[in-house]
Amino acid sequence: MVRYEVVFKDKTVERIVGADAYAQEGPMTTFFERAPGRQVVDCWSNRVASLRTQDILIIRREPGCAVGAEQLGGPSASVAPDLLSEATPVDCHGT
Repeated sequence: MVRYEVVFKDKTVERIVGADAYAQEGPMTTFFERAPGRQVVDCWSNRVASLRTQDILIIRREPGCAVGAEQLGGPSASVAPDLLSEATPVDCHGT
């Protein structure tokens, strides 16, 4: 499962689980789950989350990470570390 980590200008971090694509829609950046067998974001895609584009500093894609939503506290969980280096990593490789 693909997971995105979004770092905001205020250094808070939002983890988006279940999305496999994102696109800017006006003032928002929206994360999508594409329909099975589809390679594009279209009318069959599901919106997972929308965030204000002007507040985003970095978007990181973490492919191949088999993380269940229960590990992160739900489909989308916020983490607000004092410093980005203090963010708790999730073990994607089961080690």
